[in-house]
Amino acid sequence: QNFLYKVCGLKGTFTVVNREFIAIKEINEFVGPTKKVLVLVSGGVDSSVCAALLHKALGPERVIALHVDHGFMRLDESKKVVKALEAIGVKIHHLDATVDFAKAFTEVHGKNEGPLDEMVAPEVKRKIIGDTFMRVTQKMCTDLGIHADDVFLAQGTLRPDLIESASKLVSGNAECIKTHHNDTQLVRDLRDMGRIIEPLKDYHKDEVRALGTELGLSEELVWRQPFPGPGLA
Repeated sequence: QNFLYKVCGLKGTFTVVNREFIAIKEINEFVGPTKKVLVLVSGGVDSSVCAALLHKALGPERVIALHVDHGFMRLDESKKVVKALEAIGVKIHHLDATVDFAKAFTEVHGKNEGPLDEMVAPEVKRKIIGDTFMRVTQKMCTDLGIHADDVFLAQGTLRPDLIESASKLVSGNAECIKTHHNDTQLVRDLRDMGRIIEPLKDYHKDEVRALGTELGLSEELVWRQPFPGPGLA
């Protein structure tokens, strides 16, 4: 306290509400007045808070929330996530893609790896899952009659995700600790094209939990034990 308040001269006036206002402003500037956003809700805290934040910023008619059940969730997790978001007015599409993920392949260092249900290496599994999320989402857009140019893709990516994946968004020198499913090469390609919005990219987990509470999400969802997007894979 002595260092922060007396030496640095901080006033202690910063609140989560300030961050919420900044994030909503950033969302509206990025998306514009007419386009829609497709948000992937994996079942964890981060993507659920992201969906709630987008809902508050853009309204229910401009947010298309998709929960993909990849078959690696905890017991009844999909049902609980859908219920929690619907409780605050988020319309959510629930897609059972368990077979798509189990039999999925992707290219890793020039080699076609898969199917997922036969893979052992964690890094390969993470890459397959991340890329399959993108492919399943693109197919879902087609099925709903949504043109790719009319929507942005939103992810609940946090700053630690980008640091661990050695993303250039946070460092030009970092070594990859592990690839996150929301920062695979396919995701990076879409990010470079300006198709992805990540309003929580400067947040850490404790800040996301506080924001989720402010947005009205249930304590059960906001304070649940952290669980990776790839689930039990």
